[in-house]
Formats: sequence, structure tokens, C-alpha cells
Amino acid sequence: MTRPTAHLLLTATFAFGAFADEGSRPTPSYTDADLARYAAMRAPVDAAEPAPTPAPTPAPTARGRAKRGQTGLDDLEREAAQRASEERYWRREAEKARAQARRHEERAAVLEAQVAERRRAASRARPGSAPPAVAAAERRAQAEREQARRVIDEFEERARREGALPGWIR
Repeated sequence: MTRPTAHLLLTATFAFGAFADEGSRPTPSYTDADLARYAAMRAPVDAAEPAPTPAPTPAPTARGRAKRGQTGLDDLEREAAQRASEERYWRREAEKARAQARRHEERAAVLEAQVAERRRAASRARPGSAPPAVAAAERRAQAEREQARRVIDEFEERARREGALPGWIR
């Protein structure tokens, strides 16, 4: 190995080694549980003198909250009412989608019953043959079943996109 080549290899090794060491140390992350655990282990600085406790802040009155536009309890009640309203809406929509899918399934069942009847009639007349009307009815029945699935899938996708909770649409 020539001297310039060895010099180049040594320089590359040290350069890449220096970059690798920079990101190798993970950054610690602390949770509230960690902080509580460390606080319990920590000894007080001066056991004779207790730590000062912050003065309790008086609870704002309803009138004071209304002045500042902060009605904490009212906001929670309003949010709960809105959530209940959304739940009722999504449950109604789910029932509509299921009813529509049921109608498609019922149409498919009627068509399949007609197909079966036509097949029996055709096999009595000429065994082994089925008229073209049977194939068309089979295609319509399959299309109705697919439409029923599509109705439910589209509803579930819309509900997911709009943020409905899964329990609301079951």
C-alpha cells in the first residue's frame, strides 16, 4: 500500500468514526412517573424547615368566569352535549346505511331465488342447459350484493374521515 493511500484510509476512518460518535448517545426522556419517583427519593434540603406551600388561589366565581369568557363547567357541558348530538347523528346514519344495504341484500335474495327456480325449470325441460335470462339474473344478484357491500364500506369510510367513534357506527 502506498503512503497516500494509507493516509487517505486513515483520514476516512477517523472522520467517519467522529460522525458516528455524535449521534450515538440517546437523549433521555422523562415521564411524570419518573419525576414522581425521583421526587420521592430526594431528601429535603433542610428537614427543620418545611418547604413553603403556595397560597391557594380562590376559585373564580361564575360572574368572573363569564367576564373573562371562561365558563369551564359550561364548556364541558356544551362539549358533552355536542358529543351526544354527534353520537345520535352517527347512529342514525349507520342505521340508514344498514337499512339501505339490507334492501340490496333482499333484492339479491329475491333474484337468487328466481335464478334457482329458472334453473330447476330449465333442467326439467332440457337437462344441462340454462337460458340467458338466468345468467343475467345472476349478474344482477351479484351486482346487488356488491352494492350492499359498497354502501356499508362508503359509510364507514365517511364516518372514519369525519371523526366518528367506532362504537357509534356499530
